[in-house]
Amino acid sequence: MIYSVTIRLRHKRGTIASLVLALVLSCGCINHANSDNTLPERYIIALYGVNGLGDRGYNDGICRGIEKAAAQHRCDTWHLTPGDMDEGRMLLQLLVEEFSEFGDRNCLIVTADVGYVTPESLKLIERSTGCRILILESRESHAGACTVNMPLYGASWMAGRMAASMDGVSKAGIICARPEYPQLQDAVKGFICGAKGIDAAMAEIDFAGSDPFDSADLLYRLSPELKKEYQMIFPLCGGSTQGLLSYCRENPEASFYTIGIDSDLSRYCERVPFSIIKNMEDVLFQCVGRWLSKEGLPAHIEYGMSSGNVEVVVSGSYKTMFPEELIGKLTEEAIEKEKEYESAM
Repeated sequence: MIYSVTIRLRHKRGTIASLVLALVLSCGCINHANSDNTLPERYIIALYGVNGLGDRGYNDGICRGIEKAAAQHRCDTWHLTPGDMDEGRMLLQLLVEEFSEFGDRNCLIVTADVGYVTPESLKLIERSTGCRILILESRESHAGACTVNMPLYGASWMAGRMAASMDGVSKAGIICARPEYPQLQDAVKGFICGAKGIDAAMAEIDFAGSDPFDSADLLYRLSPELKKEYQMIFPLCGGSTQGLLSYCRENPEASFYTIGIDSDLSRYCERVPFSIIKNMEDVLFQCVGRWLSKEGLPAHIEYGMSSGNVEVVVSGSYKTMFPEELIGKLTEEAIEKEKEYESAM
């Protein structure tokens, strides 16, 4: 019997340690198939972005990939979505501490937000002889962990080229949730480089202390002001993008275009001409398989445009504007741009 547990943390930080310990102590009985009350053979514990589950994109794709792999390899899964960044950092550290005695093929901890990784948790990961750690969205290597990088420079460059070719688009606003994240910096640079011929610049958004990846209501309220200045929005802000899409659905004739990020967002709004898709479902399915393989997970994995796991997909009603032949040529050029950018770093 395989179990999947989802927990949305809304506790005061002082209670998180008790919660984790309770989960650990429950391991012996969570899988009732073990009549001798021993630990289940394998666990996958996923730590998502702040309030990340239900974002209809990046985090949900990770969840689907883990569940698909868990069903095939018979693993129990825990899905943890912190209420804020501090909870995420504390929880990652506690998980590494508490599961350090597991074998590296018995427990895989996946962290979807590199912002949870601190110098303190890296020290624990380096010393751990137990569980395996998978850190997503990191180009750096860390002892004891496997890092996964999905560069966005090439796809963002291509999105910029496409945005600049659209009639009526003279200014594009970039909403970047965390400008300090290297992966988002790459995306901003790629988009601006590709969008030659139009004004592409950062949109100044005051998130007023709220999590910028979980501020859909705020972006909904700001949309009337955004449409006065921009005809296109490039939203690097996770679930907050849903606020932009909600406004555009309600005001389709007087709204800006929005580029989909992480998944095909045209299903939620007709004003999404194309989307940058990260196939997180396939990536996580592959990573779990490699974790359980004879070779195990390597220190670092790259999944860029050349791997096929990052791509730009045109929405149905815009395919006459961006025919398949054009998209093929732009994709080839974007792959080369990404290779040039990565080799120059």
